[in-house]
Amino acid sequence: MKRRLSVVLALAMVFSLVLSSVTMAAEAVVGAQISNELQAEITVEEGETPEKSIQDLINAAAEGTVEVPAGIYEEDIIIEKSLTLKPAGDEQVTIQGHITVAASNVTVEGFTIKKTDAKPAITLKSGSKNVTISNNKIDGVDKGNGQPADAGIRITQDAEVTATIIKNEIANNTGNGIYVHTGGLASDGNFIVSENTVVKNRTGIVIDGKEGQQATVKIIDNTLKENTAHGISVGPATGYTLTIENNTFNNNSRSHFSDRRYSAEDATVSPSRKDILNKNTIEGLHAWAWNEEGGRWLLVPVQENMLKMSWVMGEGQTDGTLDDNGNLTVTVNENEEKNAAVKAEFVDNLESFTEEGTIKEIGKVLFVMEITDESENFVNEDVLTVIAADEQSLGCECDDANGFWYWGPREGFPFIEEATTEFTYSFKQAGEYSVKIYAVQLTE
Repeated sequence: MKRRLSVVLALAMVFSLVLSSVTMAAEAVVGAQISNELQAEITVEEGETPEKSIQDLINAAAEGTVEVPAGIYEEDIIIEKSLTLKPAGDEQVTIQGHITVAASNVTVEGFTIKKTDAKPAITLKSGSKNVTISNNKIDGVDKGNGQPADAGIRITQDAEVTATIIKNEIANNTGNGIYVHTGGLASDGNFIVSENTVVKNRTGIVIDGKEGQQATVKIIDNTLKENTAHGISVGPATGYTLTIENNTFNNNSRSHFSDRRYSAEDATVSPSRKDILNKNTIEGLHAWAWNEEGGRWLLVPVQENMLKMSWVMGEGQTDGTLDDNGNLTVTVNENEEKNAAVKAEFVDNLESFTEEGTIKEIGKVLFVMEITDESENFVNEDVLTVIAADEQSLGCECDDANGFWYWGPREGFPFIEEATTEFTYSFKQAGEYSVKIYAVQLTE
């Protein structure tokens, strides 16, 4: 009898402890629904201020889903456990602060995140494997001093991260939109950046690796526009397997694509310059330029109105005709050399005036020529050689269908009010050719 009573009392104590645990768990998750073994749902009425911070909800949660009630949360958040963090239902949740992820199997989705300091809106640190950042609006609010780490999303150095960054809007970061610091990716995993809109940052996406390190990187279906430096920039020691396809580049100030893996002579890395042109959408005029100082190839936007270009038909120059669009038409015989001089004048929007009102010298100028035959086919090196006034051959970013010849960038080209330079064309085939020239001022 005593033994049966002892058993009953023991069971009663266990039941009491379970009830107590459930009560404590429910109290700990006020303002959120946390899906785990002890699920509790507490609703917040419309207009109420949530009593718990997001960090409180995370701290109280087991692995699972943390749903955050509507509201504006002014806090920095650290995630050190596997979970999904998202707004409750279709609620609007704004985080004024920063999120740090230092755990595997983490998803952050559906938030508006506004930075309050010069540091990344979201940081992925060591130990962050299988992380998903999706459907967030990340606003840098122009916080920072332009350093790369003032990023929208940053993967820290040697963090060994695997992640998917998908369908986010990333804007107004004085640093990079997405910044993979040196060696930040795991060699045995994937890093996928897909369907994001990356606008008005410093550089849209920066991928920095280190010698000998492998990772699979896919940058696909993104829109990169109006970034003040580059659309995408790839570091010199990046040995990652890169796929860069179906992205749209538009009006990125310094270049659409910057790659330090190339050398001036060698362009054999993958993806090739031709792949970048053929497998992505590059809006507006554009051309490749070798940046000697930076040791990289730049796919630069070419703005037709930056320098006013006109042909000089003086003594000793090629006889030709100019149409209303500024195209020079030249008729040549086979193996005949023809000279053509071009004059460049400043236009008002350069804003290159000193206090005295005289025009400053331009630091770097890239000339770009588009040369076509009578059938409007692009003319490549099989047909033409072009030599500039300094005896330098023009480069040809040649494609089967279209492309550009380019000369430069040239350091300190002597523009004061206007300048004239001459190009010598040596045609290997007779015919009538149309030449149009653009120029762009390059800045760093």
